Amino acid sequence: MRINKFFLKILSCFLAVVFVLSLAFAVARFEDLRIDKEHVLENLDIEFEGGAKGMQRTLLQIKYALSELSVRFAADRSFEDGTYLEGNELRADMRAVLVDRRQNEFSKYLTTAFIVDTLKQNYVYELTGTFTTDVFFNQYYVNETYTNEYWLSETEGGDSFKIFPANIFSTAREAKRVDIELLPITYKPHSSSRYIIVMLIDINAIAEHYGISGMYSKNGETVYSVQNLTAEDVFSAKDGYVFEFDDEYNGNLNIVKFVPASDVSRVVGNARRVSTVAFVFFLLAALGIAVLISVKLTLKIKAIADEVMSNSNVKAQFENGVSGLDDVLSSVKLLASHDIRTVADVSNRESVLDSLFLQSRVRDVYVAINDIEESVDISKSFFMVYFRVNYKEEFEKYIGNDSGRATFFLKQLIEMYLETWGIKATTFQIENNGIVSVFDTHEGFSGERDIVDALILKLENESEYAFFTVAVSDIYNGTEKLKGVYDALLDLSKYGKPVMETQILYENEVNRGASRFYFSVEEMGKLSALLQNGSKDDVVHKVDEILEFNIKKEINSFELHLLCTEIVNCAVKLVNRLLHAMPQDISLSEVYRKFERANTPDEYRSVCVVFLGEVMECIRQNKREDDYIISYILDYVDNHYAEDIYLNLFAEKLKLTGAYISSYFKEKMNVNLSDYVNNYRIKKAVELSENPQNKNKDIAVMVGLPNINTFIRLFKKYTGYTPGEYRKKHFGDDYKK
Repeated sequence: MRINKFFLKILSCFLAVVFVLSLAFAVARFEDLRIDKEHVLENLDIEFEGGAKGMQRTLLQIKYALSELSVRFAADRSFEDGTYLEGNELRADMRAVLVDRRQNEFSKYLTTAFIVDTLKQNYVYELTGTFTTDVFFNQYYVNETYTNEYWLSETEGGDSFKIFPANIFSTAREAKRVDIELLPITYKPHSSSRYIIVMLIDINAIAEHYGISGMYSKNGETVYSVQNLTAEDVFSAKDGYVFEFDDEYNGNLNIVKFVPASDVSRVVGNARRVSTVAFVFFLLAALGIAVLISVKLTLKIKAIADEVMSNSNVKAQFENGVSGLDDVLSSVKLLASHDIRTVADVSNRESVLDSLFLQSRVRDVYVAINDIEESVDISKSFFMVYFRVNYKEEFEKYIGNDSGRATFFLKQLIEMYLETWGIKATTFQIENNGIVSVFDTHEGFSGERDIVDALILKLENESEYAFFTVAVSDIYNGTEKLKGVYDALLDLSKYGKPVMETQILYENEVNRGASRFYFSVEEMGKLSALLQNGSKDDVVHKVDEILEFNIKKEINSFELHLLCTEIVNCAVKLVNRLLHAMPQDISLSEVYRKFERANTPDEYRSVCVVFLGEVMECIRQNKREDDYIISYILDYVDNHYAEDIYLNLFAEKLKLTGAYISSYFKEKMNVNLSDYVNNYRIKKAVELSENPQNKNKDIAVMVGLPNINTFIRLFKKYTGYTPGEYRKKHFGDDYKK
């Protein structure tokens, strides 16, 4: 046979397929890249609109608060003669309306608020006290434009609510003088009022929060700009994209976000580079796989050709040897026809083992449960028996590791016993270790226990190498129930005792209620503490203690499986809390697969101990040194995530500047503080979403994100789904929303 020529033919076919698929991918990716830019701009626009509406809502809150404050002033008779200004009522009212209300979104951005009154032009009445104009404007809030004279002149105007251009103020209210950009907002109750209320807002903080680049009045005046760009500069810029939002409720402001073209190109370029690298990688992988498969397939064909040519009948037919794929196919057909005749001959012999062995080689022994309905012969009613074969170590040690063929022999053995006893039944092999027998019964039949007991007695001869978990169904009518009964028995087989002995589980006798294993929160805490600070022997002792206690309670295999899964989950939660991610060298999927194969407490214990040992070593190698700043912030977020959390709050608590805390947290944790807080809140929201009684708006409040639009946006940012999509994906269409 000319192997090289055959190899080239196979390889050429594979390469042609790779080429066609690569070409199709390239065309599809080119079309995707064409619309990537539109998607990026659309997403930026949606994100900006949400922030702009938040900014609009904040300004409206400021307007309503100032209006309410002026109403309070007017209601007090002492206001007109000036005595109100000198007492504590003024500051109490200002704090009550502007600072103390939790629902005020602007409170955390409010730097100060004060009153300028023409009745007493030499004094300023601020949130914290009364100051002379020299101290207030020349020491506390120094600005060449916004002076006492400027605000006195504004009392002569007719505007009620007005937003002024932001400017740099030099303030020494803290330990040292700092420059901060503030946005003045004023309110004058009516044109004849002798006073004006002024608020100074930290515009950089609020702009960063809502993701805006600037605000401009309709006449083109720059109210605020991140890059000091005028309205004309922004709207005429050709090297970027401008998103605009008209705020007609706050003096017809234009709220805008400017995104440089380079930023959009970078995002699209990243997607292009990622897709290109992925394409090249998969192309090389496909070529490598094509060559590998071609080599292996060629060698297999050669082996098949050599094997069939060893048969005298085939060799006589192909005197010149097998020289092509057609010859290989013809020779296999000739050999198969000869083996079929051999099977017929063997079936007439007295050797059952020869017959079984040959049958297991020349026929497909597995049957899908969905095919049973077409194969069984049931007159009216039936009951089903599911045998799960649990092979012991001795089987692999002395016989081999081909459990599928061994199960086939056992299936044939069960069939033989039933046929000998004259019992009408159909028996199938399901997978490598499952056997199903469907028994045809009649009205009033009650002998299923006798049949099962007789079979188990016969199967005791195999106890050296295997034991059986036998699930027996009730009696049912109609073949359409076969699939449902099988599924029920498969589930029932999990509820046996965790022992290496044959057990019979009857459907109407096994209690499949709530699990009865014990693993309290206190025990979880003790195990977590030992994983962090104890020795491996301490951890093993604690696991043995938990398992021993539950085994004495006679939990079944299903409950033992759940218990050990909870032990593993306890360790996983600890690692996530300490390291914020599960290391890649620890495979949870492999642990769960081992649980599926475990049968006894010792096997479950072994899996748990090995996994917990890996967790202890991981914690030991990656444990962070104590850091009082990071520890304080993490603990505070853990205990107060439902409350309002912002950078200046930590600055006050830790007696440090906000800028220092922000950069320090980013350096140590490799994540922005705001992103960490929002990610933590969304993790809590995911946990709360598992309770069908919790509504999205309630969950938003419980995790400290009362604005439902912000909650939905952040939920999708960190999970990839909206809250509704997440519940539907993870819990099904019928999950209560």
